[in-house]
Amino acid sequence: MQPPVFLPPSLTSLYCSADTDALFLELISNRPKEELLLFLDYALEDETWCEEHRSFLKDALQLVSSLFFKDRLPAKAAHKLATALCRHMSVIHPLIPQDLTFQIEGRHVSANRFLFGVSCDFFHALVYPSEKEEEEDPAILITDIPYTLFLLIHEFVMNGHIDTLWKHEQEELYLLLKQASRLRLEGLSTLCQELLKRYVSRDNAIAILQTAHQEKWLLLKSACCHLIDAMSLGVKLSDEEAAGEVDPLLTSSPFFFEFLQFSHTALELFSSLKHLITHLICKGSLTEDPVFIEVVQKAPKVVSVDISNSPTLSPYLSAIPAHIAELNASQCLWLTDSTFRYLITLCPHLKRLSLDGNSQLGYSALGELKKLPYLHALDLSHIEQLKDEDFTVILKACRELSELKLVACRQLTRNTFFELGRQLPNLIKLDLSRCSITDIALLEITLRCRQLCILKLNRCEELSEKGILQAVSEAHSLQKLELGGRKLSPYATEQLLPWM
Repeated sequence: MQPPVFLPPSLTSLYCSADTDALFLELISNRPKEELLLFLDYALEDETWCEEHRSFLKDALQLVSSLFFKDRLPAKAAHKLATALCRHMSVIHPLIPQDLTFQIEGRHVSANRFLFGVSCDFFHALVYPSEKEEEEDPAILITDIPYTLFLLIHEFVMNGHIDTLWKHEQEELYLLLKQASRLRLEGLSTLCQELLKRYVSRDNAIAILQTAHQEKWLLLKSACCHLIDAMSLGVKLSDEEAAGEVDPLLTSSPFFFEFLQFSHTALELFSSLKHLITHLICKGSLTEDPVFIEVVQKAPKVVSVDISNSPTLSPYLSAIPAHIAELNASQCLWLTDSTFRYLITLCPHLKRLSLDGNSQLGYSALGELKKLPYLHALDLSHIEQLKDEDFTVILKACRELSELKLVACRQLTRNTFFELGRQLPNLIKLDLSRCSITDIALLEITLRCRQLCILKLNRCEELSEKGILQAVSEAHSLQKLELGGRKLSPYATEQLLPWM
């Protein structure tokens, strides 16, 4: 029997000489279940092979459904197979077992238990009950989804798309989106939001934005934010880069609101959205305007305040709520040892603090960080005069840090980086871009910081390719690696690709 044309050599050598019965027996009896799923995943890409071996595919898919019911298939591999099945549904639809029946409003809808089981937790619990009593074509009663909407959900789960969704009215798309959100069908939610974006206008953007934020419809929210930004109202709402730095412990969904000026239109919009705002941004000279007091105290959910680039120590900073957890005081030339002490007294509960670009801060100011017992994220980037002895003070003051940025702190030597690994073993995110770190110092960090997930090493010119590969091999929790400005060999590119 000829194997599927896309089958990798490792699988081809095992199955190319077998007939379909022998192949099926080999897959279900002597091979790991992951290998069965892998074979099916590749086989589905060869639609001609599928047409010629329909009996094998039908038996294999029936087995997959049964194995998944018994929790004997790896979840990740099962989801990958479900995606492949949907992609080729036009060819394999007659082979898909219709081993499930839903009853909605007195009508019956046939479906595949495996595809519905992997689609979301809601359907998994329905079609694979905890008692694990496998039934023959069980009928499941659906009472909280209208029949017309369920047919759309059924089409999405079985095919991965809905061909005629674009024809549906706005109201029906919203109803479907609410069901998709409730069921946590992320793909369907994305499809609905992409279509609903066309209904966002200058007249309804604010109202839709409020709903989208509360429902966590991020694509629709983003579309509203970008439209409002383009209306030149004196504000900026879209901040994707900053959104990536949001504290994961934040209990409510982040909502960024940046004043570009305290104009009448900006303040009107603030009044409409103040109950949603978690991150308030008033850069530059806005902190010197008395209106700053009003806005910073009227946003009840605010947890983060950005006063970066403010030119002077404004008396209105005292209005900042003492409970805030995040403060961005980057490039504030008025920050000195004494004013920094004052700033800390205003915000004693900080969890995140950015001092990016404040090269004027001295030894004694950095020692004041010990007065922030909850601090776990610190940005000291572009403090060019920061030396080893200064950083020793920081390490003693901030032993609970999980996030640290030291971009372009070029005077720090390998002694600092050795101590960093020893003193901050709980680091999760670390940015050493443009630092003078060596191979052996980087290895020390990855050996000691066992929870390190995100590592940024852009333009670290003293690192060798070999050193990076060795350090990454020891970073067992690593999820993301940045190496901007470096040309890698084909071998290193292949080895590091999972983290790039």
